[in-house]
Amino acid sequence: MTAEAAAPRAIARPRAGFRTIAGFSLLYAIGAVVSVAIGCLAAGWSIDGRLWSFLGIVAVAGFLAAALSWLAASLVGRRRPPTARFAAMLIALTLSTALVTALLFFLQHFFAPGVRHAPLLSSFFLVELFHSAISVTYLFAVTGLRLFFPAGFGLMVLASYAFAARREL
Repeated sequence: MTAEAAAPRAIARPRAGFRTIAGFSLLYAIGAVVSVAIGCLAAGWSIDGRLWSFLGIVAVAGFLAAALSWLAASLVGRRRPPTARFAAMLIALTLSTALVTALLFFLQHFFAPGVRHAPLLSSFFLVELFHSAISVTYLFAVTGLRLFFPAGFGLMVLASYAFAARREL
C-alpha cells in the first residue's frame, strides 16, 4: 500500500462560487416570501406589522435554508446522477426551510420585548427555554408551515430541478 493510498481523502470544496450560491439563495428567499404572502392573503390575514414581521422571518430563513441546502446537497449529490441530486436538494430544502424558519420564529418569540425570563442558565430558565421551543415549534407547524403550500412545494421542486440540472456543484 502506497503512502498516497493510505492518506485520508480531503473533502472536495464545492465548485459553485459564492455568487452562484448567493443568487440561488436570494431567488429561493424571494420565492418563499411570495409563496407565504399568497398563502397569508388567501387565508385572510390582514396586512399589518405581524404579517411584515413574519415575511421578514421567511425571507431570512429562506436565504439561510437555501444556502445550507446547496452545501448539503452538493456534498451528498457529488458524483451521483441528476435524480439523486434532485432528491438530495428536495429533502435538504424541505428540512432546512422548516427548521431554520422555526428557529427564527422561536428566537423572535423568546427574545420578544416585554417578556421576562428567569435568571440565565438557572434550572427554571432551561425548563422555560424547552417549553418555549416546543410550543413555538408547534405553533409554527400548525400555522406557519401550511402557508408554504401549495406554491412553496412547487418552488422547492423547481429549485431542486435547477440544482440537479447543473453540471458543476
